[in-house]
Amino acid sequence: MLGVHHLAVKTKDLIKSEVFYVDVLGLPLLKRHEDARGPRSLWLGLGGSGAFLAVERAEDLESPARHDEGVGWHCVALTMEVDQRASWIARLEAAGHPIFRQTPYSIYVRDPDGAVVALSHYPHEAR
Repeated sequence: MLGVHHLAVKTKDLIKSEVFYVDVLGLPLLKRHEDARGPRSLWLGLGGSGAFLAVERAEDLESPARHDEGVGWHCVALTMEVDQRASWIARLEAAGHPIFRQTPYSIYVRDPDGAVVALSHYPHEAR
């Protein structure tokens, strides 16, 4: 059986992404990788499974970003408790990351580069 080892997202600005993923979302910083040009990758914990999110410095800043309706990975969905929904919405909006879509099970925001991040409490519907 296959499991998730890690997910990776490219970013134009590692510092802004670190603020979003570590300070706003609260993902733990596991490792910071650098090269001769400085910071190149952050590895962030995704719970007890051992899987992690790699936030990688983009080398090509000129190519267009993937659009929401295009082919490819759509979002990274993280787990939250249903009773934390309102506090997550307030926290994200206060940090400058407004909710742009909601379902009875998930809220959706964008990281600093526009990538979609969902917080979900499925299968528990919001009250």
